[in-house]
Amino acid sequence: MDNELSKIKKEHENSYKEAILNIIDNNTKSLVYDDIKMLLNKPPLDSMDTIKLKILELAKKNKIVINTENLNNLIIKYRKNLIKVCNKIMDIRITSLNKKVYSFKFLRENETIKINRKDFTDINKQIKKELKSSIHDCFDKYILKDIQNIFDKSIDKNISENVINEFSKYFLKTYSKQLFENIDIKILVKDTTLINSTKEQGERYLFIIRNSRIFNN
Repeated sequence: MDNELSKIKKEHENSYKEAILNIIDNNTKSLVYDDIKMLLNKPPLDSMDTIKLKILELAKKNKIVINTENLNNLIIKYRKNLIKVCNKIMDIRITSLNKKVYSFKFLRENETIKINRKDFTDINKQIKKELKSSIHDCFDKYILKDIQNIFDKSIDKNISENVINEFSKYFLKTYSKQLFENIDIKILVKDTTLINSTKEQGERYLFIIRNSRIFNN
């Protein structure tokens, strides 16, 4: 009977761990694909596309015409390649949090798996580092490298260079800062949700142990 009880208890512990792993997986996928990817992707309306609008604003300010088709192609390439970072940051978060679950040992009575705010410190640093690196690399490779193609050849080079310099400052400072502020909010919400969901799952695990006839008998 003791062996049978030990087997049932082990199965309960494994089911509990599996439930936590599923919560981490779903929470992270939602953060990356629903939240972060949405911020990196093309906005639903052209009037919300701050990257494109900034270049057009600078062109108007300098009284020059922009080849919008070439501009659209630059921005599409940038976003298409930037989004590739999503898989990397998802792997960082899931791998780090799963490691804590796998290493958890049921050594004491009524002990549950806890994910705390401090557990996200290094994870979020890595995520932001990857994002920042990818944003800068993709900007250099897919926008800055070919941005001259949006200008007519008859335009004074000094004027086009002035537009490029102003846009670069905007993108790497103002735009990037606003983007990371929005990403920080999304991360904070999902981290909090994960902490609370893990706590709830732990309470369910303990409830079954405390109230099941099998365990109490």
